[in-house]
Amino acid sequence: MIKSQSVLLSLCLCIEDTGTYFPSVKRDPGRYLQPCSDSVKTWLQSMKTAGKVLLLITSSHSDYCRLICEHILGKDFEELFDVIITNALKPGFFSMVPQQRPFRTLGEYSPLTPPFWFGLF
Repeated sequence: MIKSQSVLLSLCLCIEDTGTYFPSVKRDPGRYLQPCSDSVKTWLQSMKTAGKVLLLITSSHSDYCRLICEHILGKDFEELFDVIITNALKPGFFSMVPQQRPFRTLGEYSPLTPPFWFGLF
């Protein structure tokens, strides 16, 4: 198996705690991830302050998204985004009609309190 195939296989196996990739990152995120600089967080916050709606859209599962974002952006990363969409199945997420991409609210939902977490199933 060539290296790119083994990386792809590892990424496919990161669902929940199966395979080797996800459990390894979960056990020791600092080994695989580097926190972003404060300037990135400041930039995101300045866009929000300027009235921009910030979306985080990922094809990753919500638990993996949370793990990565908490390590890279900090425990308060949710404050930087208005909407967080996981399991997006990109690029189809952007081209499917709404009936083809059902949303599920993850966690408690309050229409007045962002961030709003959604997953596609």
